[in-house]
Amino acid sequence: MELPVKTSIKTSEVKEELLALLGAQYPQLGSEASKLRLREKSGDDKLTTVYHDCRELSRYHMYDGKEVAIQVLEHASEGDDSNAYLALVKEWNPATWEMSSLREVYVPKQATLADFGQILSKSFPHIPTAQLHCTKIASAWNFNRV
Repeated sequence: MELPVKTSIKTSEVKEELLALLGAQYPQLGSEASKLRLREKSGDDKLTTVYHDCRELSRYHMYDGKEVAIQVLEHASEGDDSNAYLALVKEWNPATWEMSSLREVYVPKQATLADFGQILSKSFPHIPTAQLHCTKIASAWNFNRV
């Protein structure tokens, strides 16, 4: 679907236009623009740059015919997220080698490691903060017991 937009408008305004245009056709989108996230579209379906609500589209190197992906969120996004990193986290159970489903957390760009631990403890309240251990896994698809 094509939606001509001016690059001088903010992402939040585009989301409102999308809801007005697609709401009747796709009722699962709901009525809250904050449950939509716009992202750069990639050919291999990897998660890419998030378009922040408070920023104008001109900040995202727009051009004629550019494709943008729409991500439907389970919960409304939390206000201005432009000063935070969006981290995708999973819990790993070392006894079974199973990982939980993805959870999104916003981590302020100025956060310390202690701050990050507090943020994670809200997503995983059953794990004491002192027992949290983190690692970056570039690709979970081949994460297997050896």
